[in-house]
Amino acid sequence: MPAATDTQLSAGTQPTPLWAVNLFSFLNSFGTGVITTGIYLVTKNTYDFSRSMNYTLGVVTGITYVFSTLATGPVLARLKKRGIPLTGTRTMYTLMLLLAAACVLPIAGMKLQNLGPGQTPSSWPIWLLVLTYIPLTGILWPLVESYVSGGRHGEQLRSSMGTWNFVWSGATAVAFWTAAPLIESNAPLMILLLGGVHLLAAIALPWFTPEPARHEDDHEPHPPIYDKLLVTFRILLPTSYIFHTALQPFLPNAMSDLGLTISWQPIVLSVFAVARAATFFTAGRIHAWHGRWSAPIIGGALMFAGFAAALLSPLAATTERSTIGITVLVAGLAVFGIGMAIIYTAAIYYAMAVGKAEVNAGGMHEALIGVGYTVGPLCGLAPSLAIDAGKIAERGFEPFVLLSVGVIGVVAAGLVIQRVVKHA
Repeated sequence: MPAATDTQLSAGTQPTPLWAVNLFSFLNSFGTGVITTGIYLVTKNTYDFSRSMNYTLGVVTGITYVFSTLATGPVLARLKKRGIPLTGTRTMYTLMLLLAAACVLPIAGMKLQNLGPGQTPSSWPIWLLVLTYIPLTGILWPLVESYVSGGRHGEQLRSSMGTWNFVWSGATAVAFWTAAPLIESNAPLMILLLGGVHLLAAIALPWFTPEPARHEDDHEPHPPIYDKLLVTFRILLPTSYIFHTALQPFLPNAMSDLGLTISWQPIVLSVFAVARAATFFTAGRIHAWHGRWSAPIIGGALMFAGFAAALLSPLAATTERSTIGITVLVAGLAVFGIGMAIIYTAAIYYAMAVGKAEVNAGGMHEALIGVGYTVGPLCGLAPSLAIDAGKIAERGFEPFVLLSVGVIGVVAAGLVIQRVVKHA
């Protein structure tokens, strides 16, 4: 992790009101959740992306996210050293304007193309959207996380992080439900409206402190076990997002194979978001998980079981619309969401408790997520390209992805078990 930067030097110890951070996060997550997770439904149904193109889009998303999250703290510090009066709130005002502008690209591109009936639009606006929008969110979320945790400690920090996790993840579920009709009929218009949501989020910023609050030096230090658990969850966090992003580009095709219409597909995807949000809420109210080695074991096991069920659900289809396959998919997404939420909750709590709520602590947390965003799609892209080239049969896709991601999961599990045996 990079050393502490000057971005916190002018910060006070009074935290930003949690309601303001949650309102800001809810509205922004409403937009980012649809674009980062639901973009594959848009590209497949509006721009006729193949499975391989969707996985390529996923790889590009991950790479840009990693670079932007790691650069956030150092870049903000460098700008301030040069005398630019750039506070945390001014940065976020700027980000809201840029995110809203990026959301104009798809509908503007559609207008420029003058398409006739039944014509498939060119995909360049979507690629431009991703290359603009994703790096901006990579700057946004580490900064928001530092506002959530800054000036908060112990049980107050766990409770605040739990509430915040519930809010942003719940926004993703709500976004899928409300966006479902427009994803089917007019995806560029839906993305334009999401830009308006980003602008609306700025109404919460007047209640933010100019900089995230810093931790007081004389506060009771965190228990030593937190450092060991932080390392453990930093193994599991990117692993969970490798699983997640290997699954995302695959799901539109899988749901179509199971007979689900485009109007139902966002609803089914929201099962994951609802399960994750419910787990976040529970973890924010029940604090028995912190400082315990059972959390990484349970979270990792649920993550792998849910992923395997969701990936293999099309194989359970025996008819054109398989009730069994749909049930397996829904159950798998729910279990997967619970496992990911356990891992995410612990990972961000220990990151902020050990990292003293610095922007760099959030940046490293988000960068590890970005690693998952990159490696996961690569696990699906390789077999998808091989199928396109006729090297392997279509039925080999799911086993290949499960095997490659499974190998990563086994390695991560081995490292976690080793740490549990050593430190527990």
